[in-house]
Amino acid sequence: MADAYDEIRMAALALSEAERANLAHDLFDSLETRYDGRYGAAWDAELRSRFDDTVEGRIEMVSHAEVRARLAADREERHGRDGEPT
Repeated sequence: MADAYDEIRMAALALSEAERANLAHDLFDSLETRYDGRYGAAWDAELRSRFDDTVEGRIEMVSHAEVRARLAADREERHGRDGEPT
C-alpha cells in the first residue's frame, strides 16, 4: 500500500497546479463522508469559489517552505531571537 501511495503521490506532484487542483477536487468528491451539511449551499459556494480561483490562477500559490519561512520571520520580528516579546 505504501509503495502505491508513494508512486501516486510522486506522479500527482509532477502535475501542473491546475491538474493537481482538479485531481484534489476529484479525490474530495470521491469521499463518502464529505461534511455534515450544516453549512449547505453557502459552504459549497465558498469551496467552488476557492477551487475556481486556484485553477484559474487568480491566487498566488505559496509553498509550505515559504509559509514556514514567512512565519519564522514574523515570529522573529515580533519576539526577537530569544523568543521573548520585544
